[in-house]
Amino acid sequence: MNPTGKGMFVRNWTITGSPAEAVGRAKSVGLAWVSPLYGWWGAGKKAPRNVSTGAKYAQAFRAAGIDVWPWIYPVPGREAEVAAAIKRAVADGAAGIILDPEAEYRKQPKAAAQLMQVAREAAGGLPIGVSSYGYTKYHPTFPYETFASADFGVPQVYDLKDNQGKDYQRKGVDSWRAAGFNVVIPALTTASASRTEVLAEYAQAPVDDGGVVWWDWQTTSTSEWGAIADIDLEPSSLTGAGITAASAVMVAGLVWWWTRRG
Repeated sequence: MNPTGKGMFVRNWTITGSPAEAVGRAKSVGLAWVSPLYGWWGAGKKAPRNVSTGAKYAQAFRAAGIDVWPWIYPVPGREAEVAAAIKRAVADGAAGIILDPEAEYRKQPKAAAQLMQVAREAAGGLPIGVSSYGYTKYHPTFPYETFASADFGVPQVYDLKDNQGKDYQRKGVDSWRAAGFNVVIPALTTASASRTEVLAEYAQAPVDDGGVVWWDWQTTSTSEWGAIADIDLEPSSLTGAGITAASAVMVAGLVWWWTRRG
C-alpha cells in the first residue's frame, strides 16, 4: 500500500487553522492525503512534534476520508524516540509512515538498516515510505539501496526554476527505481513558487504510481492552492509522463501527415 492522489506535507498543524478549517482547505483542493510531522531529530533537535494536536487533526481528516501519513526526520542513535513517534502515529490512526533520512545517514548503511528494522517493528504492519534527496547520482554516499526495503519512495525532486536541467523530475524518479524502489511518489514544492511554476513542475513529474505530494502547507499561497486544485489525478488524466507521451503521439501524427501530403 502507498499514498495515492494529491498529498501535502505539514510541519505544524497549528498553522492550518482548526481541524475543521484544515479539512475544509484540503477538501477544497482535492487532497487525498496529508503528511504531518511527528518527530524531528535533525540539526541537534531532539523532539517529537504535533504531540498535543496530532490525534484530533488525524481524527478529523480520517472522518473526512483523507488519509494521514505522518513523516519523521530520524537520525542514527535516536531509534527509540523514532519508534515512539511511530507508535503514536499508529495510535492516531495513521495509514502508514514516511521516514525522511538525510545527511546523517551518508555512509551509514548499517544505521539505515537498523532504522528500517525499528520502523517496521514499531509500525505494526503499516506500510513504510522513505523520502530523501531526489536524484541518486548527486548523492553517491547515501544508502538508497538499503532504504529501498521500504514499501515506497518519495524522492524530493524540487526544481521550480529548472536549475537541475531538463527532465530532472523524471531522472530523479528513475534513479530511485534503479536503486530498488518499486513504487515511487514524487515530492514537489510550492515554496516561493508562482501558480505557473507549480503547474509546470507537476507537468514534468512522472506520477506513474498514482501519487504526488507537495512541500508544504505552510509555504503554500492562495494562488498555489488554486494550482493544486486544478490538478486532476484521476487514472484517466494525462499527467506527468502521460502529458509527455500524449505530446509525442501528437507530434508523430503531425510528422506522418506532413510527409504524406500530396
